[in-house]
Order: sequence, then C-alpha cells, then structure tokens
Amino acid sequence: YKDGYHLHPEYNGRRLRPQYSLKAMGAKKVFIVLGVNDIYTSKETILENYDKLIGKIIAENPGIEIYMVSIFPMTKARESAERNNEKIADVNSGLREYANANGFPFIDITDIFLVDRQVDASLYRDNYVHLNNNGFEILSDTLISAFQFFAQQDQSRLGQVINVEQSANLRSTPSMDFEPIGEILLGDEVEIMPEYFNPNWYYVSYNGQQGYIHKSLVMIK
Repeated sequence: YKDGYHLHPEYNGRRLRPQYSLKAMGAKKVFIVLGVNDIYTSKETILENYDKLIGKIIAENPGIEIYMVSIFPMTKARESAERNNEKIADVNSGLREYANANGFPFIDITDIFLVDRQVDASLYRDNYVHLNNNGFEILSDTLISAFQFFAQQDQSRLGQVINVEQSANLRSTPSMDFEPIGEILLGDEVEIMPEYFNPNWYYVSYNGQQGYIHKSLVMIK
C-alpha cells in the first residue's frame, strides 16, 4: 500500500503482485514499462528494480516471453533538474543495454509521442509523463506492431536502401539530431537486427557496422 492506495491491479476480484497476476492469467508474453514514476531516482535504481521484477516474473512464470519497453518522454513544461528528457534518454539507453545482455526484445516508443521532434502534450493527461486515452491508444497500436515485427523473426531480415540519390546515413542513435556514423549506398543490402523495434527506424548491420536507418529508406526484400 501507499498512502492508503493499493498499488497492484485487480484481477478476477483479487489484488495481486504482477508475477502472480501473470500466473493467474496464464500469460505467455509480458510487455514491461517500468520507471515512469521513478525518473527522479538514479538509472542504477531503475535498472535494479527492473531486474528484480523480471526475476520474480520468470520465477513464477517459467518460459514467459519478456518484452522491455522504453520509458515515455515527458512534456517540456514539466522538465526539471531531477526529471527531464535527457535523463529519460540515458535511462532508456541503460534499459536497451540490459535487454541486449539478457536476450529480451526492446521496444523504443519515444518517437510515437513526438511531433516535429517535440513531445506532443495533447497525448498526456497531466502535462507530465502520464498518458491520456489517446496516448494509450497510440501506445497499444505500437505494441501490436512491435509484436508482429518480432513474430517475423524466422523470415528474411534483408532490406535494400531506396529513396536516395546516392547513399543513406547510418546513425548511432534513432534520431536525425546526431552526426551519421557511416553511409549505405543506394541499392545496397542491410541486415535488419531482430531484437529492436522502433516505429520509424530499423537497427541494421552493414559491412560489419551496426546503426540506425530511417524506415522510409529501406525496402524489405
């Protein structure tokens, strides 16, 4: 309990911790978004909480598939020294590394809340970090797309660069705000890496180098 309020959701009339709720449901997959309300703490604390929760989930639900989801960005009006999008980006980077190290697919949802690279406050119910119904609808659609992407892992993961005059930029992060780390020639093939989903970017391997390329520049073969 916290301030007289039970933090755990109700399932079939019972308040259960997440690992027991999943067991009661017979869940085969779980998408975890953790840390939205803890961004004032350290990245290490959030990663430790993630690790504890996932350990408990796996212990009670052997064989369950874990999907890690990035923390939502927050509206610019509510940024502070303790809570800001730079810190959220750093935490998300740590979550991505944790997911890679443990073999969990990672879903980067930051882009779905942006308009012209700025957080769309109309998707938040409190002009902070908590989504409204429209925000959750967009999130739900994105998670469905991510699940479909991961379900195709046994299919071809080759893409071909299109829609450029000579070459496309390969970037170190899924953003156009940073300098490219390489170029991919028009018509060249890239291998799309299966462990990462972003609605607007592919994580690819090209000539031994890994990075991000915008989806509009890749045709799946």
